[in-house]
Amino acid sequence: MRRWIACASVAAMAVSCLVLRPCSAAPLDVETRLGMEMINAAQDRLAEAQEKLSDAQREQGDLKQQAQRLPGRIDDAKRLQQNLQTMIAQAQADLPKAKDDVGRAQGKVNEARKPAGEARKRLDGAKSEAERAKASATAAFEAGAEFRAANKAVAAARAKLEAATASCVAALEGEPSFKAEKLGMEASERTVRMLREQSPVNRTELAAASQTWIESKGKVESARRQALVKDAGIARAKEELAAAEEALAELRGKFEKELPGRADVAAALAKVAAGQKAYDAAAAAAGAAEKELASAQKRQAEDEKTIKNSNEDARKAGEQIAKLQKELDGLTPQVSAADKQVRAAQDAVTRAKWDVDLAYGQYGNILSGQTGVVQAPVRSGR
Repeated sequence: MRRWIACASVAAMAVSCLVLRPCSAAPLDVETRLGMEMINAAQDRLAEAQEKLSDAQREQGDLKQQAQRLPGRIDDAKRLQQNLQTMIAQAQADLPKAKDDVGRAQGKVNEARKPAGEARKRLDGAKSEAERAKASATAAFEAGAEFRAANKAVAAARAKLEAATASCVAALEGEPSFKAEKLGMEASERTVRMLREQSPVNRTELAAASQTWIESKGKVESARRQALVKDAGIARAKEELAAAEEALAELRGKFEKELPGRADVAAALAKVAAGQKAYDAAAAAAGAAEKELASAQKRQAEDEKTIKNSNEDARKAGEQIAKLQKELDGLTPQVSAADKQVRAAQDAVTRAKWDVDLAYGQYGNILSGQTGVVQAPVRSGR
């Protein structure tokens, strides 16, 4: 109000001074220019005040929106913290029972493992006894006259085949054509060795000599194979060996088929079957106990994990609550300051409007005679 009165006084003094001057064209121009400047200055001050008011109101709105959102976020964090604490309490209540279940399950496992171990030992013993019975029966079978005769026949047929093969090869090596071919192969091999030992090695000569040696060696081996295939004595010896081996195999097959029916072997195998059945039952009981133990350990681990993780999450939720509350507490004075700033800006706008009205009141009549000079005051709704 004091500023408005001061501005009015200054404007009135300026008008008084101008009125006292002689009426001429030059003073009127000065007075018109002064009036326009005073009105424009008042309107500029009003626009500036309205802009500052808009900024203050925008900042005030932002702060109030933040202040309105924070309580909801704090409540959400508190609900989360409460839910976590409920989970912790439930897990802590369940944990002792879970530990007791683990202890009982571990006891069952310990009780079940001992019979299973003993059954395993008995089964292994029965299997060893059965293997000894089989081995004893096999030894007796192989010591029998029938098996020894069949085995001897195989050995005799194999020796006959070896003798026939040696005789055929000896006869072949006595033939002049084979001898010449063999001597040529040996000479080619010596040539290859000699060329390899030369320095530097003549690669072309070595390649040609190697090819000659390979071809000569192939001819010798082919002649030997053909002689062995065509030899009648070797063919008869092979047939006799195959018949002897078949007879021996049939004899052994018959023995092995009848072996489980032998009294001593059958008794041993019966013990193995009984031992296997007992072990399977004991192992199944131990497996069930171990499965129960694993389930109990899993429940205990889950309770302990829930307690640990939920405690950590609850701690973080508490920190978040404190952080948000601190932020909210810090916004209170900021909102209050923003309210004051808005009120001050509103007062400044009101004063600026008064200044505009005063300027038009002081200079409007003077300027009304100047065509196109005086305009209606600009009023803002801000």
